[in-house]
Amino acid sequence: MDMHEILEYVKAKQISIARFGDEEIDLMTGYSIPYQDYDEELAGRLKQIIAMPDNEKLLVCLQERKMLWKYILFEALYRLGG
Repeated sequence: MDMHEILEYVKAKQISIARFGDEEIDLMTGYSIPYQDYDEELAGRLKQIIAMPDNEKLLVCLQERKMLWKYILFEALYRLGG
């Protein structure tokens, strides 16, 4: 979906939207960002949100594909003990 389609979908369905950008991915993977120190509880909550199954009340958006791969790689390394 492009941005216009997303906005139309959100408006038509009257749902909430959560946008994950580089900063949110950094927070989930243990890094602080310029305006937010890393917090384990926040990181855990962000991971819960991004891993939620499809939900008719919330649309989770990732800004770019590279971020998704960064997160998948981090999770794979974490699970393998790396």
